[in-house]
Amino acid sequence: MAAAGSLALYNRHRLHEEALRISEASWSAEGADNLRHYALTFVGPEFSFWVLRPSPLGIDGKWSGCGMTRLCGADCMDEYGVKELVGWINEINRWGLSSHGPSCERDIKTILRGKGVRTSDIRPTGI
Repeated sequence: MAAAGSLALYNRHRLHEEALRISEASWSAEGADNLRHYALTFVGPEFSFWVLRPSPLGIDGKWSGCGMTRLCGADCMDEYGVKELVGWINEINRWGLSSHGPSCERDIKTILRGKGVRTSDIRPTGI
């Protein structure tokens, strides 16, 4: 899970880096804040949620690895654990739909436009 998650995170980092290069924009902490990868592990009825984030990026935003942090864990054999599981799944989905997805869309459209491909308008940040 750590290897697969770090590879997914690295690929997202590269996508953002390429979009910045094409748009001739500078690296920003705001853009880097969206670079995350969430993971869920189960061992029997016990689960843990994890988040992978890039190691601190320099001014130039160059990749220097990533770290993995356990967010929470519980047991699905009781009501508390099931509520935690559902709550975290909902929060991660909300983040994916409201922040991660739109930032990926902007980066992909920036890259495509830089290669002469016509796309629909890029939505401004925050919408």
